[in-house]
Amino acid sequence: MFDHIQLPPEVEAILAKLKSRIRRYVLWEGLALAVVAVGLFFWLSLGLDWAVFSMRRLEIPRWLRVGLDLAVVGAVTAVVLSLVVFRVFRSFRTKSLALILEKRFPELNDRLVTAVESASQSESHTALTSAMLERTMLDAVATLKQVDVGSVFDQRPLRRVTTAASVLMVSLIAFAAMCPQAFARWRAGYVGLQDTYWPREVELVATVLAEPGDRVKPFVDGEYKHPRGSDLVLLFDVPAGKKVPERVELQYKLGGGRGYGRATCFAAGERRFKHAIDDLLDDADFWVTAGDFTNREAYRVRVVDPPRIDVLTAKSLFPEHTKRQKLDDESGKPVRETVSVQGTQMSLPVETDFLLRAKANKPLVRARLQFGPHELTLSPTEASLTTRSADGQADQVEQISADRAAKFFDAGRREFVVPFVLSELATPAARERFEKLDSPFGKPIAMPPDVALKIFLEDIDDIVGAEPARITIHGIADNAPSIAAELKGIGTSVTRKAEIPVAGLVTDDYGLKDVRFEFQVDDKEPWEVRSLSKSPSGEPREFKLQAADDDPTERLEILKMDLAVGQKLTLTVVAEDADNLNGPHVARSQKFSFKIVSNEELLSLLYQRELNLRRRFEQIIAEVKQTRADLILHRSKADGVAKASAEEKAKSSEISNAVIASVIRSLHAIRKNSTETISVEESFQDIREELINNAVHTPQMLERIDEKIVKPLHSINTGDYPAVDESLGALKLLLDDSRDPLPGLDESIAQIGAMLDQMDTILKEMQRLETFQEAIELLKSIIDQQQQLEDRTKSERKKRRIQELKGLSDDESK
Repeated sequence: MFDHIQLPPEVEAILAKLKSRIRRYVLWEGLALAVVAVGLFFWLSLGLDWAVFSMRRLEIPRWLRVGLDLAVVGAVTAVVLSLVVFRVFRSFRTKSLALILEKRFPELNDRLVTAVESASQSESHTALTSAMLERTMLDAVATLKQVDVGSVFDQRPLRRVTTAASVLMVSLIAFAAMCPQAFARWRAGYVGLQDTYWPREVELVATVLAEPGDRVKPFVDGEYKHPRGSDLVLLFDVPAGKKVPERVELQYKLGGGRGYGRATCFAAGERRFKHAIDDLLDDADFWVTAGDFTNREAYRVRVVDPPRIDVLTAKSLFPEHTKRQKLDDESGKPVRETVSVQGTQMSLPVETDFLLRAKANKPLVRARLQFGPHELTLSPTEASLTTRSADGQADQVEQISADRAAKFFDAGRREFVVPFVLSELATPAARERFEKLDSPFGKPIAMPPDVALKIFLEDIDDIVGAEPARITIHGIADNAPSIAAELKGIGTSVTRKAEIPVAGLVTDDYGLKDVRFEFQVDDKEPWEVRSLSKSPSGEPREFKLQAADDDPTERLEILKMDLAVGQKLTLTVVAEDADNLNGPHVARSQKFSFKIVSNEELLSLLYQRELNLRRRFEQIIAEVKQTRADLILHRSKADGVAKASAEEKAKSSEISNAVIASVIRSLHAIRKNSTETISVEESFQDIREELINNAVHTPQMLERIDEKIVKPLHSINTGDYPAVDESLGALKLLLDDSRDPLPGLDESIAQIGAMLDQMDTILKEMQRLETFQEAIELLKSIIDQQQQLEDRTKSERKKRRIQELKGLSDDESK
């Protein structure tokens, strides 16, 4: 038995050479395929990038380029792993290598395989078998020496792939050398993965022209927040060094699927284009195209609610003199009262200390309050008060401490409170009170009354309200008192003993401190003061001039003034309110002027008035008689119609119409006469009061006027006239119903006749009064003549004495 056969070194060398050639072939083939993959990716991606930019003026999206890069890296990695790593470093079986050679070189006639298999077996062989195997191995070695191991491989696939790889690599290198900018662009896009890598002649920078103030605001991360309902003005600026395009087109899409559209922007300068959208209500995305420029990511406009004031109130503490302060039930101290805005106005008494509380619809970062020449700027961290001159320049800027500024806003920044005083600080008292005022939000700020308050808001979305909240805070001034005064039972001529009765009502907005008489004699200054018999107490808002419950007037006694006949007296009622800050306000009634006359002159004046009243009364009696005569006439006509035959009655319509017209005419006339008679009665009552107030009356005078004139007139006015009016009204109804008017006519005529009898009696009394007055006038005339005689006598005596003195002087000189 022989040991197993060893494989000859020549065979092992041939097999090792084949193994090395296989690995080398696989390595080059795999590397070439990887280069081909990279080269194809370069050219394909370059072409795709060019095509996309040519059509859309946009770079391929970054996510797509990342995907392509990952795909190529994955493909190359797969090629290298599968065709290089796994194949180069795999182990080769000796028998497999032998079979490859056997297949390529048939002349080996399986001797190489037999030798390899024999060498791999570990069992021992017989001598014959060993000899045969050795012979076989020797023949295999001899044959292997004559073969070319390299011819085992088909070089055409390797040449094709290496040629392709060489061409692609050379073209890539040549392209990088010849077109470095294009290659750098590709490298920036697919290696650097930059968002923008195509060089452009045109570039646009988008901004927004925001209101108010035409503020240019940029897009932040491609987004801009716009107030709902406002005009959106887009600006597109061309940076320096870039070409200005001839045309700029805008494409937009509204949110919520509300639509889309295109527009052409118009030039707004050498390097600026502009487009406006009115009243934008929805979100919108915008793309702009100009030359070789298009924005990849849409400019996003997000529509949000602009800041506005939802609630505006004033927690007010009214001045003490207004009597409007509410007191706390427990402490008794004044508490603030909430006053709301009515529309765009709010009314508060002047000098009111109030906290202006404004609540917005969203958090704020700043608020500006403009009132008159002042502007208050507030933020949660700082505040300032600016006072401007007439030309708008800042005269004074007062910085408010950060601690106080922080108190103005609440924690959510949706509400702020500012203390104010509605005052012009025009008086020392108002200024002194202002210095003492304080609030939980610091010292209040003086706001002039009746100025327009404008509130500008800026919210956390960096939006400033285009239109400010406007409100006018009207100052309810404490006006001077109102005096409605009139004389009662007195004329412009009075005696030295007269009492002047003044009736009236004095009112004030908040309270009266004093009401008094002031008078002057012969226009001499100053006015003298005379207190009322009953002055106001408790600062009432309304005060009647009333000396007592049974006397609805206040009286000024002239006797105490010791005036002489012929002097002039001027009287007025003066009222003063309780305003201790901007007052007191003083008001005066109309001036009442009087002339001091003698008793006789006053009686003479009253006589003239009585004479005029008698004449008016005579005219009234004449008109009533005419009315009665008219009724009697038409009564006779109506009586004639009643006695006529049936045929004649049918023709009597004209007479019936005349009777109706007479009744209507009489009714109107009686009503007119009634009004005039009431006026005569009131005038006689005034004469009676004037006699009493001037202290020139006698019991006989008063009895005559009361019993013989005023009472009878009152009886006629309250009894006879209404009865006649009622009778005539009933008569008209009879005529309207075409009934017999004679009973009604008779009744009306009788009532008018009875009334005339009473009127004639009153007239006779007036005439007797006239006789009495004529006697007075005669006495007055005698007195005047006597006075004139005395004056002439005194004058003659004076002249004689002067002449006597002159005669004595002449004798002495001689």
